[in-house]
Formats: sequence, structure tokens, C-alpha cells
Amino acid sequence: MAKDQGSIKFFRGKEWYAFTRAFKLYVNGEEIGKIKRGKEIIVEVSPGVHTVYASMDGFQTEEAEVTVDADQTITFQVTGSTQSFVTLKML
Repeated sequence: MAKDQGSIKFFRGKEWYAFTRAFKLYVNGEEIGKIKRGKEIIVEVSPGVHTVYASMDGFQTEEAEVTVDADQTITFQVTGSTQSFVTLKML
């Protein structure tokens, strides 16, 4: 992590739902990548308030607002299921 920066980490477990699909990840309205089963993505951000969400096949999680401090990493777990399609949970 660069000095005076924070980071947001997304990780996805190895659940069976949508195991062949990647979920799109967004920070502040910009797509920052796609996360596959069993992987993680870390994005550096400036300190402050950021909005994150995930989507798959037209389904989107609620937006989560998170405050990131310098040298801090905020972690989110991204999962899918037949009930909610895609979920985002801050750990």
C-alpha cells in the first residue's frame, strides 16, 4: 500500500452458486474489476468516504458507504446464493 493511502479488499469464497461467473466490483461508481470464485482483489483508495457495491447479471447489492483511513484496509466478502444472487458483507 502506498504511503498515505488506504485500501479496500474484496474476497470471494469457494461457494458453489455461480461458480463459473465473475462478480463485478465497483468503488465510487467505477468498475474496478471482476472477482472469480476463490479470489481476492485489493484496490488502493485515498483516505475518506467511499461507496462500494457488487453486481452480477443485472442484480446489484445495496451500496455500502465506508470510511477508509490512511494505512487502513477495509475488507468485504462477496458471495452469491439462489436467494440473493449477490451479496456484499463488510468484515
